[in-house]
Amino acid sequence: MGGRFDSALTAIFTKRPVPGRVKTRLHPVLGPELSSELALAMLDDVVLRCSESRRFATELWAADEADLPWFVERYPGLAGHRAQRGNGLGERMAEFFERTRAERPRRSAVIIGSDAPLLERASIEAAHAALARGKDLVFVPDAGGGYALVGLARPARRVFTDVVMSTGDMLTRTLEVARELRLDVELLEPCFDVDTPDDFERLCRELVHRLAQSEPVPNTVAGTLESWGLLARA
Repeated sequence: MGGRFDSALTAIFTKRPVPGRVKTRLHPVLGPELSSELALAMLDDVVLRCSESRRFATELWAADEADLPWFVERYPGLAGHRAQRGNGLGERMAEFFERTRAERPRRSAVIIGSDAPLLERASIEAAHAALARGKDLVFVPDAGGGYALVGLARPARRVFTDVVMSTGDMLTRTLEVARELRLDVELLEPCFDVDTPDDFERLCRELVHRLAQSEPVPNTVAGTLESWGLLARA
């Protein structure tokens, strides 16, 4: 890769898409079954997108260790399948960066979620490139006030543990902590997670627009929405 790192790792933080356990804020419009079906479609697309990159390795980090066999069976070609550790998302992300740094000090590390189906592979590669050329911290902001991607060159636990996760000012507060720690930050092109009914409507509109313009779409998600009668391909 050049710069301070000789390899790159992208970790997909995710949960097994079981009805009732995922995308609960979508239940009022989709119900538990369809919400989990959408979550699985998004995960499938994200895994495929990452697997196609030659610039970074991909590991899947499951929220529940008991679900690892399911992930291994469904996505056998990944570089690794591991369990998250810690109480709460912030601590789990902090633990990931500390473990990764301890195991491979010269490997850049980035975390993404499984619910940003329009996050481009180019953005993930750009995050690794930013870390390699000297940035300490890199984000892809999302429309809900958080971020769809975070990369960290060296462990800085407070970036995650001093911030309340999943709030409208999460990124703003994280940037304040980063300034306190004098971290050099880069913000990449924004994206959006699909968490709420408004997010879902936005996703549908965006896919309709992209198809009308003959632009690429996440195929599994698009196929799922098409099967529900919400999307029509030419």
